[in-house]
Amino acid sequence: MGMAFLKERQTIELKVDQLANSAKIERGAKAPAKAQIEDIADQELFEKLRARRMELARERNVPPYVIFNDKTLIEMAVERPQRLEEMLEISGVGESKLERFGPAFLEIIRD
Repeated sequence: MGMAFLKERQTIELKVDQLANSAKIERGAKAPAKAQIEDIADQELFEKLRARRMELARERNVPPYVIFNDKTLIEMAVERPQRLEEMLEISGVGESKLERFGPAFLEIIRD
């Protein structure tokens, strides 16, 4: 078939994987994480948390999402945990990240 295409300029038809295309459409249809914040105070807190995340990422020379992703910061801004134990209930916060980064973010949330 490849030689026929090259020598005789025949057309080639490709099959489209409908399942793969529908999965891409579903993923692409999600709203941006920032759009999930409705309260102005939550938005301001989210921006402060993002700034702290950027500071920590620069100190460690890693991308910011390695510290916490936006979804985690949004949940922190909305839920406003007051103790480290409460932060464990936030998606994306495990024991290790809680130990390394929890106090820095908790300080911002409390302020």
